[in-house]
Amino acid sequence: MRRRTAFAQPGDLILSAGLPVIVMPPDAAEVVGKRILIGWKNTLQARSAITAALPLLVEAEEVLLSRVMVGEEESAADLQDVADRLKLHGVQVQLDVRRRTGRSVAQDLLSLAADQELDLIVVGAYAHARMTEWVFGGVTDNLLKSADRPVLFAR
Repeated sequence: MRRRTAFAQPGDLILSAGLPVIVMPPDAAEVVGKRILIGWKNTLQARSAITAALPLLVEAEEVLLSRVMVGEEESAADLQDVADRLKLHGVQVQLDVRRRTGRSVAQDLLSLAADQELDLIVVGAYAHARMTEWVFGGVTDNLLKSADRPVLFAR
C-alpha cells in the first residue's frame, strides 16, 4: 500500500492554524534563532508575533527590533515601548528605524537580515478579505514568496 503525504501551503496554515507558523526556505536545514530580526508595525499581529516568539527572543544572542517607515506621516515612537517590554523579559534588544528604500518593505527586511547575519525573522502576518477570499498583505506575501531564511509568522 502506498503511503500518501499531504503538505499544507504555508499561507493556508498561517490563516487557519491559530498558532504561530515558522516557514522555512527550501534550502534551510534548521531554525537557529540566535540572531533574530523582529519586523515591527504597531498592529495586533505584530504584538502576537512577539508574544509567540518570546521564548526564542529570551534565548537569543542578538535581537534587532526594526521599523521600516513607508510614509512621512508614520512614527516609530512606539518602538521604545516595545523594546522596554522585551527588556523586562530579559531580552537584549537593539532598535533600528529606517525609511523604506525603493524596494518593498519585505526586501528591506531581508536585506537587513542578510547584512546583519540574522538567522530568523519574526513578523505579524497580515491578511484582508477581498470578496470571500483571504488575501495576504504585501509584506506577508512577499516574505512567503522570497524569504531566504526562516520566518516566524503569527496572526
